[in-house]
Amino acid sequence: MSTALYAENTGYVEGQVLEVGKKDIHPTQFTIGKRAAKEKTKKVEKLFGRDALDEYRQAKVVPLVVGPDGNLYMFDRHHTSYAFFKADIPKDEKFLYGKIEHDLSHLETMDEFWETMEKNNWAYLYDNGVKRPGSEIPSKVTKLNNDPYRSLAWMLREDGHIVKEDIPFMEYKWADYFRNNGIILEKGKNKKWKKARELAIELTRSPEASDLPGYIGTSTCTQKARVFKK
Repeated sequence: MSTALYAENTGYVEGQVLEVGKKDIHPTQFTIGKRAAKEKTKKVEKLFGRDALDEYRQAKVVPLVVGPDGNLYMFDRHHTSYAFFKADIPKDEKFLYGKIEHDLSHLETMDEFWETMEKNNWAYLYDNGVKRPGSEIPSKVTKLNNDPYRSLAWMLREDGHIVKEDIPFMEYKWADYFRNNGIILEKGKNKKWKKARELAIELTRSPEASDLPGYIGTSTCTQKARVFKK
């Protein structure tokens, strides 16, 4: 006998894998780091040019929750999804695979839904450090706000100054740490980004950051800094 659980009145099955496009999946966070997302967009375009995009797509399955409104809510892969939907690739390639992981269609209200999502670390309800209701999250990942500090955290993680860990929203924890410790970022000001990166590296080594996920303390990173265009 099958143990599959069916989302009430939606037709979805937990464990089901399906193709999803931009209009099919609702974000569960207000922001992305758009510098980081643009780097992923370039990667998607390069993979398409090498006829290797579907292999990448299969490795980046989007985890989904069925909401009380019958919609599908993604609780990871926001940057990857943005990259696929923004990339300069054919329209019929602008999709990902999604997997129904959880069914919350039985909840009576959307307020209860967002409360449950946040409690389970399936939603991040902060917009550049400010708490907002989940009901105000844009319905499409391409409409999310930019959090430059999230990009800064990603850059330092990619360069080895922060260790990647399987902890929900770990880059946002670092983003808030940088945001609250004197780092100023301005759109398009690459010289200031370079200075901000240098200061952020010092902050990653501070004992005050020791409780943050991926902290490596005073260890020296040997990777060279990469140049990120505005």
